[in-house]
Amino acid sequence: MTHALRKIGAAAALLLCFAVPARAATLTLFDEHGVACIVTDGSARAPLNKVAALLAHDLIALSGKTPKIATDAGGVSGTAIVIGTLDQPAIAALLTANHIDAAPVAGKWESYGRAVVPAPWNPKDRALVIFGSDVRGAIYGVIDLTREMGVSPWEWWADVAIRKVGAIKVDAALRYSKEPSVKYRAIFLNDEDFGLKPWAAKTFEPEAGTIGPRTYARIFELMWRLKADTIWPAMHKGTVAFDDEPGNAQMADDYAIIHATSHAEPMLRNNDREWDPAKRGPFNWLTNRQALIDYWDEAVDGHKQYENIYTLGLRGVGDVQMQGADSPAEMRDILGQVFAQQRAILVHRTGKPADQIPQLFTPYKEVLPAYDTGLKVPDDVTLTWPDDNFGYIRRLSNATERTRSGGSGVYYHISYWGGPMSYLWLATTHPALMWEEMRKAYRFDARRIWIVNVGDIKPGEYLTQLFLDMAWDADAFPDLAHVRTHL
Repeated sequence: MTHALRKIGAAAALLLCFAVPARAATLTLFDEHGVACIVTDGSARAPLNKVAALLAHDLIALSGKTPKIATDAGGVSGTAIVIGTLDQPAIAALLTANHIDAAPVAGKWESYGRAVVPAPWNPKDRALVIFGSDVRGAIYGVIDLTREMGVSPWEWWADVAIRKVGAIKVDAALRYSKEPSVKYRAIFLNDEDFGLKPWAAKTFEPEAGTIGPRTYARIFELMWRLKADTIWPAMHKGTVAFDDEPGNAQMADDYAIIHATSHAEPMLRNNDREWDPAKRGPFNWLTNRQALIDYWDEAVDGHKQYENIYTLGLRGVGDVQMQGADSPAEMRDILGQVFAQQRAILVHRTGKPADQIPQLFTPYKEVLPAYDTGLKVPDDVTLTWPDDNFGYIRRLSNATERTRSGGSGVYYHISYWGGPMSYLWLATTHPALMWEEMRKAYRFDARRIWIVNVGDIKPGEYLTQLFLDMAWDADAFPDLAHVRTHL
């Protein structure tokens, strides 16, 4: 705990001796007299430090004034925004001192509470406390605050200028967020050869010559603003593999972003870039099994310290059918063996039981017929149902599948490169179609993970936001009219 938060905790304990004063209806975050300072645990938790910087950026743009970010209590005075999590003793003490019930969010996934309380350093001052059930919960509490203040999620990526105003007051009422409708909300960077990769390599991050950590930091910030928590990184042959570029994995961890890989890239691998047949032999389970096992084991061992979701299964290098299987039944038999070996690697390398390790399986394209021949997917593995590449989900879980502990999800396209028709330069999926398909998926309990293939981000901004806003709160879109309202 930093000195700032330690002092907050001590001061909060003293407040237990006093009556809590009546709370005003609003709290002024800035006006002509100044701007609130920001207090967070700046040394121990990189994501909270980064979200404090994001909030400061937004307050500067809105007010023209620069807030202090306090990691030392010596200079804390006046109004403040305190950001933390329930497992921090200082935050817990502050809530207790002011009789704030944390139970509505305690133990929840990515949830937060928000309260205005007397400032512990001076009871005449007030503090807006954002307390997360976990780190991402605290982050999304900040993001909701910035949205209330009028900051667009696309302020950087689409140049949506933040309007400058004279003052902002926020509602001082106690509030609690709901848990997200969908647990894991993901974007897939794909077909990045045409826009994202050359822009990063030539313009934004020429020192890396690829999509590197500086570019990913901007992508992760966008994910925060859209309240996504999981990434399938860019994976084409022309892009350096995510795990081969120094700093990418650590940057994801610094932003509390979960790393996963696409339906064609099991076990955190990037086959297009990382599988060299000259060194490793054919990508064929039947003829080169041990090489594949070693290849997957290397990746898990190298990244087990991070928060990951592991893709299970096997397809060919380059998003094609697996080698050595000529029929759905043969694919089914191979996949059963592959699952067993992949899960054994996960248990060995992480030291956790298999059913405590997030895993998914996506029966994409030719893999769905293999699944339908009777493939047994371990019960705790999430079934991620794909669309047909053009916005129509191919199938969803039946009554038996809906009882599985791993649940199900959806992999959805708003950008596609392949037969019989590609669409990369225009986002052509109708919002009403997306609403209809994702609402149906939600009603069929596909709520564990939603992944949207965003291509290289542009020009799919609106559809990306609609998808992720529905994933965050599906109940906010009960009928088609709400799509027009959202637009």
